Amino acid sequence: MPSFLWSPLENAANAFLAFALLTLGAQVAYPALKNFTFIFHLSVLGRLVFSPILALAILLILGMDGTIAQALFIASFFPMSRNSALFALIYDNYPDYAGQGVLVSTLLSSITVTIVVYLAEVIF
Repeated sequence: MPSFLWSPLENAANAFLAFALLTLGAQVAYPALKNFTFIFHLSVLGRLVFSPILALAILLILGMDGTIAQALFIASFFPMSRNSALFALIYDNYPDYAGQGVLVSTLLSSITVTIVVYLAEVIF
């Protein structure tokens, strides 16, 4: 790829990481942890437990193994995306709920991702 195209793309990629961290920090600072409903608990549980179980079942059904299976399995345990909170804020569609979901799932994922990295090595 010519350098006059590569340099701007590389700068944009570096700026994206800073922008992602900035918006994540804004979303984490925004919510107040209160009014946890059953639906909230179900959404966090679904993202951190049910989604990975489904991913594991799909990986085993497809007969995948090795590094690709490990990467897909680990990726299924990531917390809720900051994009969901950002879109909720932009469109004023329960931004508190989305921000709390990102915050709580990010905090809990420090435990779940640690466990799943070990499990991915054992299973695959």
